[in-house]
Amino acid sequence: MSKQWGSKQTNKDIFLSFFQKAVEKVQSHKKQVFLGVLVVIAIGLFVFLFFRRRNEINLQAADILSNAQGYHSKKEYTQAISLYDEIINNYPQSQVIGLAFLFKGDVLYEEGKYKEAAAVYKKRLNQHKKSSIVPFVEINLGNCYEEEGNWEEALKIYEKFVEINTEHMLVPSVYQAIGRCCEQLDKKELAISTYQKIVALYSDTQWEKLAKFKLEELETKNQSEKGKK
Repeated sequence: MSKQWGSKQTNKDIFLSFFQKAVEKVQSHKKQVFLGVLVVIAIGLFVFLFFRRRNEINLQAADILSNAQGYHSKKEYTQAISLYDEIINNYPQSQVIGLAFLFKGDVLYEEGKYKEAAAVYKKRLNQHKKSSIVPFVEINLGNCYEEEGNWEEALKIYEKFVEINTEHMLVPSVYQAIGRCCEQLDKKELAISTYQKIVALYSDTQWEKLAKFKLEELETKNQSEKGKK
């Protein structure tokens, strides 16, 4: 019993000795400890203010985006673009910056300004390669190229898209776009194989019906061309 008590007393003495030394060390370095505490408080305050400010920025940008979409839906394009630009120029770190680029490009596309729209989409892709809206920006860029008759560039965009985004919901429509571009570029075999892929992958869907229609159309065209020869 006495041995156990002695062991406890020894541990207690060791703890008290350690605590006393720690107190003496703090007392001998009061200035350094005080400065250290101030630094920790300052860092904590900075982090708090940073996140609060970032939240404020996101709320402000989201409010501007909402107003821009209101003008956009009413086809008041000048006002819409002005507000989208306000987000792009003044809120580049906000969470809605990608949507501002996307919707600004969409406004220009709707106005038939395909080159300008393409420039906006490309700027977004160059600045932000990782984002959930990137696939939509890529498709819209491809659409701009199609409207300009730049089928080669559109095809490159679409082929890269299906290679990278194999499970994306836009893939069926992109395959349709690939077939469409191939037809325009007189790449009939590639167009046919693309439509056949759609039929195989998306049975019992609108995509299958459209692909079958295009295959029948191409077959009729091929027979007609053979008859002329």
